[in-house]
Amino acid sequence: MFFLSSILLLFSFSVLARPRPLTNLDKGEELQMAGQKTLFRKGSAIHRRFVFDIYELTLYLQHPNYGPEEIISSCETKFARLKFLRDLKAGDIRDGFEQSFRENCLSHCENLSPQLKVFLESIHDMSEGSVIEFSFHTDKTVISMLAKNTVTFPGIEFGKIFLRSWVGSAPPSERFRRDLLGICR
Repeated sequence: MFFLSSILLLFSFSVLARPRPLTNLDKGEELQMAGQKTLFRKGSAIHRRFVFDIYELTLYLQHPNYGPEEIISSCETKFARLKFLRDLKAGDIRDGFEQSFRENCLSHCENLSPQLKVFLESIHDMSEGSVIEFSFHTDKTVISMLAKNTVTFPGIEFGKIFLRSWVGSAPPSERFRRDLLGICR
């Protein structure tokens, strides 16, 4: 009886942990930005904690063949859309971004702390389906939440931390990084 219970328990965990298909947030492969720039979809990835899907991120670039370092260092326009796949409290979201900042800020972190504080203060509870959009430009990073709350940060260094946290050396998971970069195993 114990053996049967163990098998059933393992099976139930494997069903819960089975990857969920991407939601194809932006079904298209191209995105037209203001200023007539066309961006191309690099990839989409789902961030998971244990067996829970937290968010899906879709990344668009002017040159989708770029690798991680080129994505981070390039001054070209980039766009990312983060869609929440479950309800989350603002405090949990802030904790996640703060941890990511600590793990991915490589230099001048104290200079970027005021920008991080402004960003964190702009975060509210997010319900399933809520979206945060990140527009990375040559001279600024624009972050829009819930299609109404927009925060603009001058310069490119603050935006690079987000990019580094998704495709750099400390992403949510290696699988997330591979999926976002469109790398097959």
